[in-house]
Amino acid sequence: TANSLIHLEELNRPESPKALNDLFPILDDGRAIVHEQLGEGSNPMSEQQTPVVVPPVWDNIPVDLAARQQWVGWRFEWCTKRETWLKVPYYALGGRRTGDQGSDRDRMRLATLEVVKRVYLRGGWDGVGFAFLPGDGLIGIDIDSAIELETGVVSDRCANIISACASYTEVSPSGTGVHIICQGETHTNKLNDIGLEVFCGKQYFTFTGNRYPDTPLDVRPLDEAVAR
Repeated sequence: TANSLIHLEELNRPESPKALNDLFPILDDGRAIVHEQLGEGSNPMSEQQTPVVVPPVWDNIPVDLAARQQWVGWRFEWCTKRETWLKVPYYALGGRRTGDQGSDRDRMRLATLEVVKRVYLRGGWDGVGFAFLPGDGLIGIDIDSAIELETGVVSDRCANIISACASYTEVSPSGTGVHIICQGETHTNKLNDIGLEVFCGKQYFTFTGNRYPDTPLDVRPLDEAVAR
C-alpha cells in the first residue's frame, strides 16, 4: 500500500533459499529499499570525500555469472584505522556480508544479478559485486596498480597474465587494475609485492562490466599450467 514500510529482517529459511529472488519482481520501481548502516569500521562523519565510480556496464557481464545466486552490492566506507576507503559488501535486503562465507545462511542471502541490479538502481550503493563460493568452479585474479591512469599504459606483467588466462577480464573501479574470472580450482593466494591476488571459494570482486579490450566475452577454463 502507499506510504507503507516493510522491514525485512532476513530470509534464512532452508525450505525457501530463493525467496529473495522471488520477492523483488513484485516490488515496482516506485518502492524503495532502505539499507541499514551496519559498517562498524566506517566513519560517516569523516571529512574525506567519497570516491565516485561510474555505473556498471550491465550488458558486458557474462550471462552465466549473472544467473548465479552469488551477487551483492557494495559501498565505500571510510576506515579510520587504515585511513582508506573500503569497498564493503552488502546483501540485497540489507546487512553487511560478514561471517562464514559460503555457509547456508550466506548463500541464501546472496542474490542473482537481476535482483541486485534492481536494488542498485534505487540508490544507496556504489556498485555491485560477485561473491566466490566453495565449489563454484571459479577463480578470480585481481591485479592492482597495473594501468597508468593518465596514459592507459598497461604493465608487461599484467598484459602477460591477461593473455595467459584468456578469459573474461574487466577494468577495476579505480581504473588502475584488472579483474579476471576463469573456470577452475586453485588455492587462494596473495602476493603483495607484485599486487596480485588469486581468489577461489571465498572473497568477492567488485564488478564494473568495463571489459578489457580484446578479451573474451565469457568465462573460460584456466589452463592448469597457468593456475600453478
